[in-house]
Amino acid sequence: MMPTFPTTTVDRRSRRSVIAFGVAVFLALTTALAYNLYSSYQVHIVNAQGTASKLTRALEEHTVRSFEAVDAVLRSTAMVRSLCPSSSSVWKH
Repeated sequence: MMPTFPTTTVDRRSRRSVIAFGVAVFLALTTALAYNLYSSYQVHIVNAQGTASKLTRALEEHTVRSFEAVDAVLRSTAMVRSLCPSSSSVWKH
């Protein structure tokens, strides 16, 4: 049989204080981690929005250039067709 030592109220208070301190440290570290994760999440969201905005502008510019190129080809085709009336039979299907 193991010998039991009497515990005093001072020992109990000391043990409770150590447990309370451990819980407080755990909660402080958990709160710091949660704040760090939230801050990192916000930074990533802002960066993603900036990237999406830049990609949107690039796609818009590409689309505008593509339509301008198609328009130029169609205008030149119309001009060639109007200048060569004898070749109008080529254009008919």
